[in-house]
Amino acid sequence: MSQHQSDYFDSLEAAIVIGHKCQAIHRATVFVHERTEYGLTIWKGNVEVFDIHGHPTAKACYAWKHSEGDNTRIFTILDNKLVNSAQRAVQAMICSDQQPVKLIPPLTNGLEILRQQMEETKKLIHETQIKSEELEGPIETAKQLEWQIRRRTRSGESTGKMELE
Repeated sequence: MSQHQSDYFDSLEAAIVIGHKCQAIHRATVFVHERTEYGLTIWKGNVEVFDIHGHPTAKACYAWKHSEGDNTRIFTILDNKLVNSAQRAVQAMICSDQQPVKLIPPLTNGLEILRQQMEETKKLIHETQIKSEELEGPIETAKQLEWQIRRRTRSGESTGKMELE
């Protein structure tokens, strides 16, 4: 393992230890390529899977870095009923609006896509029996996104362009 790789894993491990107050041991690297139903890339990259010890509920943690210019962010998400894979961890971060999204859908279609996602989410919540207090953050984010889409659509900011990868 190169020094760069070692530093990468050490920084992710430190973020888990500090952020979640538990010990972490790297288990695997999983490549995730998240796409829309139309095949457009939303996010792709490696997610590191860590076994964790000393956390009251979680047994694993998913972590990765995202760099944009001089700004680098580390993302960590603990496994739970809903997030049980590297791909689900990325989806959770995208849905919570914490992960930068590379694809910007046309704003005229954005509201309909958001409605579809909300319906799918409602079904999933019902199936997994998630507690309502666990959803306060994602619900607030969805409301803000809907408001932004409506505002931009009304003001004519929609260009209809999509970033393809």
